[in-house]
Amino acid sequence: MDISWINADWPEAKTAGYGVEAVRGWQALLERVARRGKKPVVVYIVDGTADETVVEKSEKTMFGTDEVVLGARFFNAVRIAAKDIGDPTLREKYARTLPALVFFDADGVEQGVLTGQISASAVAARFDKVGSPFYVSRIPSMVTKLLDVLVRTEKAEDRLAEAKKRVEEVEARKETPAKAVEEAKKKLMVVEAEMKKLEAERQELLTPAPKASAPAAAN
Repeated sequence: MDISWINADWPEAKTAGYGVEAVRGWQALLERVARRGKKPVVVYIVDGTADETVVEKSEKTMFGTDEVVLGARFFNAVRIAAKDIGDPTLREKYARTLPALVFFDADGVEQGVLTGQISASAVAARFDKVGSPFYVSRIPSMVTKLLDVLVRTEKAEDRLAEAKKRVEEVEARKETPAKAVEEAKKKLMVVEAEMKKLEAERQELLTPAPKASAPAAAN
C-alpha cells in the first residue's frame, strides 16, 4: 500500500499587467486542495534535487507502516518539491531542513511541522493529534478497523479465486453431476456476496463522519 499523494501546482494569480505571479501564503493552495473535500491537510515537502534512492529510503522510514499509509486516507495529502513552493518566504521557512511535513487542520490553520529524520511513529502520532479532532472517531481507531477490513478482503479474494476455479473445473467435466455444478456456483455466489459486503464496509470507513460542526469529508 502507498499513500495517494495530491501533486498540486503552486497557485498563481494575474498581475496588474499581463503576467502572473506566485500567490503568497498557504491559503490558496489549501483552498484548491479542499475542493476534493474538506479534510485535515498534510503537505509533504520533498527535496526535488535529491538522489531518488535517498528519497525512497527516507519515505520508507516516514511512511512505511500501515498506520501511516491508512491514516493518510483521512487527510488531503499533498506532495510538493521545495523548489516549486512559489512563495519565497515560505520556501525559506519550511524547506530549510528536508524532508518536511506541514500539518493543517480542516480549516487551514497550521498545526505544526516535522522535519529532517522523521519516523513513521511520529507521523502517525501527528495524524492522530491533528486529524482526530475533525472526525467523530479517532484516526487510530478508524485505521484499525480499515486494516481489519483489508485483511478480511484479501482472504476473501483468495476464496473467490478458489470458488471461480472450482466452478470452471466442474463445468469443464461433462460427467460432473448437475448437483455438483449447482453447489459450486452457490459457493461462488456466497463469496461474491461477501466481497460486496466488505467493499461496502471499506467505502463506509473511507468516508467517516466529521463532527457536527464540519462538512462531510470526501473520499
